[in-house]
Amino acid sequence: MFDLDFSKLFMALFYMVHVLAIYGVICILQNIFKRQGPVRPNYENPDIKNKRSFEMSNNKSNINSFPNMDAAQASLFSFIMMNCFKLTFMVMGGPLGISQFVMAVCFARVYFHCNYLFDVVVGMFIGIFFPSMLMKMGLKEIMKGVAVAYFKDVFLGGPSAEPEEEDWGF
Repeated sequence: MFDLDFSKLFMALFYMVHVLAIYGVICILQNIFKRQGPVRPNYENPDIKNKRSFEMSNNKSNINSFPNMDAAQASLFSFIMMNCFKLTFMVMGGPLGISQFVMAVCFARVYFHCNYLFDVVVGMFIGIFFPSMLMKMGLKEIMKGVAVAYFKDVFLGGPSAEPEEEDWGF
């Protein structure tokens, strides 16, 4: 028939599983700790140096801030790029380029009074620790085997694509 490269599809599936896992862990931790974000300064004062270019509906953060989801996602993205997409990782600047991306995301969260520094640091830790723990447990190999078997059956007409004819003895 035709040859499909399942590696890109698998990596997308692998990344989505990690995103959902980190989202679940952070939602559970946010509901346990229920720590509100920092109080945002009054932007009517012209002496404020880090004034936002957009308006917020209230002066107090109405979301749980600990741990920070954005820092975890940026760290997860850097982890997946470093371990799974080595060429793209090097094109992005290698360790220096990807760490600048993560630090820019984290700095922006603190600079614009969305999160405390500790929230961001814990989010970065979760974004690196959790996927590395899942990879050490063998999730990558398990998912690869399941994904390749499923997509070969569905797209390449494997054993489950057509029902077998039964011998009725007539």
